[in-house]
Amino acid sequence: MTRGRAVQVGSPADLFERPSHTFVGHFIGSPGMNFLAGQVNGQGAGGRYHTGLVCWSLLASR
Repeated sequence: MTRGRAVQVGSPADLFERPSHTFVGHFIGSPGMNFLAGQVNGQGAGGRYHTGLVCWSLLASR
């Protein structure tokens, strides 16, 4: 819950493995998640994630 609003509801495993909001990703776990600002170009295995300094290839979803 952030600012009096529930941002995600689910089992502890769902919240930890698939956070749907940056607040949940940062709050759950120890330590909290790190975030990299960037841009996604393309989709699935053909996509790329660019941060300005580094570029990663995206993997196909499971």
